[in-house]
Amino acid sequence: MLTLRNLSVFYDENQVVHAINLNVSPGECIVLTGESGSGKSSIINAINGLGARYDNARIEGTIALDGDELTQKQIYEIAMLASSVFQNPKTHFFNVDTTQELLFFLENTGVPKEKMQARLQELLSLFPIAHLLNRSIFELSGGEKQILCLAGAYISGCKLILLDEPTSNLDHISIALLADMLKRLKQQGITLLIAEHRLYYLRYILDRLVHIQKGEIQRCYTQEEFAHLTRDELHARGLRSNSDDVLTVPELLPCAENTSGEPGTEPGTVARSELRSEPDAKPGTELHSELRIEKLALSFSKQRDVRADNSTARDVRTNGLFISGVTFQTNNIYGIVGRNGCGKSSFIKSLIGVMKHSKETVLYRGKQCNKRRRVALSSLVMQDVNSQLFSESVEHELTLTHTNMTDDSLDALLEQLNIRAFKQAHPMSLSGGQKQRVAIAASIVDGAALMFFDEPTSGMDYKNMLAISRCIKSLKNRERIIFIVSHDVEFLNLTCDYALNIERFSARRPA
Repeated sequence: MLTLRNLSVFYDENQVVHAINLNVSPGECIVLTGESGSGKSSIINAINGLGARYDNARIEGTIALDGDELTQKQIYEIAMLASSVFQNPKTHFFNVDTTQELLFFLENTGVPKEKMQARLQELLSLFPIAHLLNRSIFELSGGEKQILCLAGAYISGCKLILLDEPTSNLDHISIALLADMLKRLKQQGITLLIAEHRLYYLRYILDRLVHIQKGEIQRCYTQEEFAHLTRDELHARGLRSNSDDVLTVPELLPCAENTSGEPGTEPGTVARSELRSEPDAKPGTELHSELRIEKLALSFSKQRDVRADNSTARDVRTNGLFISGVTFQTNNIYGIVGRNGCGKSSFIKSLIGVMKHSKETVLYRGKQCNKRRRVALSSLVMQDVNSQLFSESVEHELTLTHTNMTDDSLDALLEQLNIRAFKQAHPMSLSGGQKQRVAIAASIVDGAALMFFDEPTSGMDYKNMLAISRCIKSLKNRERIIFIVSHDVEFLNLTCDYALNIERFSARRPA
């Protein structure tokens, strides 16, 4: 099916993949794993043609798919043979309507309308995704978008699907749905090549796990060998666990929901007096180094409620948040958790003061703190860090607004995050995980009183996840309050003092 022979990948003179050899049989599921920057994505992009024709990589060696040499083909020719699913589903979409998006590839390859509809019905018979049809792309959660991408890859008719970190920003429920789709694809004889750090959901799907280290194949594991590796053995190899984790961080829980119908409250709101701020907070003490939400109301957005038969039931207003009486103490790290689409990112943007259509009354150190003041107090590392990197080198990125930073302190921070070797590199030349660590380092240098991290370990291996955890924990005893939005349970358990489940404050009601 797929043969890689002496495959090497270069960016300028930097060799990131070193003469690897790999044979993939029809219907196999092969998982590439390893440290961020080890060459996994470069291998995927060498196969789908994006490496040479988009990233200006130099490809040496042979990439053969059913006997066809892919390095000699144009991207549109490769796309007829191999379909790709990327880490960020937003990079896939060309249409606003979900059904049009699914059929977009078929339309552009001249498939007759009758055959397109037959393919669509075949897709719906295989995957329970009828509820995703005839909707706006902008209404979908991150998990739904990724499921739509995978469905689009299947409907194309390609026998090889390449996936690059498909679960990096997904919650456990979305990951379970994606895993079920992968099982069904494998049963259909589709060949899967997946670059991934999260491994637990692939435990009984993969046929071989290929450990990539510094651009070389370190070792291959069969499914049985991988399943018998202990957590400590995997961690010693720098790999994530092969079993699911349960959140063990103490949760900030409402004692009782407000159902009194008091004026000024909304159904589903937790009354201020009914929420305990911390399990060990002493009654009667009010610390003035705290951040307190007196009230936060995020306006609803309209969506269509679509039934399984694809008929529109009614408009609903969803993604609303009503929060009151929540206190966050300094020198603590708070995990912001909940399902995809429940409003975690919207919550932190509202708390910072940059979210439209939200109203907040927030106190900081005992005084009312307006939006402008909160923005000045805050730093944010976003999910997509590409929009936060501005300079021509990692060093300049960190010293852009802090020119008095010493070389020793800069080197120490870069060393702590395992990116010192890239000090003079252009940030945009780095892997996704390396870019993430550069943005985190820049936020640490900024030294804001309120620090927000949105999915800081997306696409991150165990070694670098551990480095980020240690780095963030080293900041908490400096009169700061730190917030982390994440689905990475292993990371949250290592890092956070408390967890706030945003689903407890979300509401869904008729328009």
